[in-house]
Amino acid sequence: MKILTWLQIRPVYCAKYFDQRFSIRFSINSKSHPGRCEEDQGVVVNKRNDGSELASEERLKAIFEKYATHPEFLGLALIDPNQPGAVGDTVLHLTARTGAIEDMQVLIDAGADGNIAGDLGNTPLHQASMMDQFDSVEFLLKCGARKHLKNEFDQTPLDVAELNENAKIIRLLKTRR
Repeated sequence: MKILTWLQIRPVYCAKYFDQRFSIRFSINSKSHPGRCEEDQGVVVNKRNDGSELASEERLKAIFEKYATHPEFLGLALIDPNQPGAVGDTVLHLTARTGAIEDMQVLIDAGADGNIAGDLGNTPLHQASMMDQFDSVEFLLKCGARKHLKNEFDQTPLDVAELNENAKIIRLLKTRR
């Protein structure tokens, strides 16, 4: 009898989860999807035979392929927008750090959690504040990111922006509700 390790079983489980998640997700009209941002950021959408609008599966797969070579995800098959990498960050954390707004939009539309804690308890909003990515901070706030969440150092994204002395991000985080 052969004993399988978790690493051998996990891809099958994840593939089943991925297929189930997207079959459910794609049956929902995107206008009522809770992960959708306040403003349409010009995301390319496809029409299914039933007429509902969907974020493009192909674009999501392309984003996963783009970030698959990042050290955080080496050796992992990216199949879920909320999948943590080697140290706990998700692809959304990486896109927030680099200011890749279009990639962030596709991930959010695919169900990525904008408030998920990654390495050291940092959310994508913490990461964007840390890397002085004003557009990422603004986008995440529009998508419902909570600015009062604290990381493992008991810091909010505002605290991180104040440490970086980024007046523009500080002003945005103080004024945005």
